[in-house]
Amino acid sequence: MEKSIFFNVLPKIKEITLPGIEAHSSLSPPDRIHQISTNLARNPPPKQAAVMICCYPKLDNLFYFPLIHRTEYPGVHSGQISLPGGKMESQDRNLWHTATRELNEELGVRTQDLKQIRQLSSLYIPPSNFWVTPYLGFLDTSTSFIPEKREVADVIEVSLDALTALILEKRKLETSYLKRQKIPGYALENHYVWGATAMILTELKMILSSLTHN
Repeated sequence: MEKSIFFNVLPKIKEITLPGIEAHSSLSPPDRIHQISTNLARNPPPKQAAVMICCYPKLDNLFYFPLIHRTEYPGVHSGQISLPGGKMESQDRNLWHTATRELNEELGVRTQDLKQIRQLSSLYIPPSNFWVTPYLGFLDTSTSFIPEKREVADVIEVSLDALTALILEKRKLETSYLKRQKIPGYALENHYVWGATAMILTELKMILSSLTHN
């Protein structure tokens, strides 16, 4: 998406009704709805978290955003593709501050110039008991990344055009909580994006597609 088009649809993005559950359900792993209802009833209150979709222009005049390939660690989201973000800490004024702090800590992005577009639809992640709030923001100029080596194995830059062109597929995955199940997601370069990240990106994909095709 070229800069001129991005700034043209920006006011519309701020006003559009979010697709929410319609977007999330199409990428929801099997049994996720059942997990949500049972876990929310049984577990302690979910931990608040936030992630950031940070849009920025590059020299090709297109807007991009970063995904991160998480390092391997003893945790349920080890090695997964995700948006920059994490758990709300006591010093965070609000969840926007959580998302910007994590963006800075994980990728070294200077967030002073980051402008908030809007909050997207929150969702619950049963394996980690997180209630995640996504934010959409943008920078007027290009940015560089300094990945936090303990958390980030690789940075994947995705253009908004590439996002809208992603095609839904299903692959068999096995994790600490999935046993060779077919999971909906998107093939992106040499990676597979699924779970909460794919659900969040699907909402943005639907928003952009509806605005740019009208």
